[in-house]
Amino acid sequence: MQEIFILTEHAQERLQKRKIKQEWILRAIQEPDLTRPHENLPDREHVFKKIEEYEGRVLKVVKSKEGLPFTIYTVHVDRGMKGKV
Repeated sequence: MQEIFILTEHAQERLQKRKIKQEWILRAIQEPDLTRPHENLPDREHVFKKIEEYEGRVLKVVKSKEGLPFTIYTVHVDRGMKGKV
């Protein structure tokens, strides 16, 4: 079975620090509430997903745009998107 995504060292640190679960990243990739292109890097995109069990917070995942496995560059809560997705 092929991996869906791999985490950069930075992304791994963010998951641990912010207590973000990998299953939430998978959910964001597979069923995003919103997808936006990266402003400066055309090979990356931002995906957003509201995570109910994470107090309804909106998760922002910066990932590679194409190919499997996707590379996850960073992940964090986007407070500016709360109520928008």
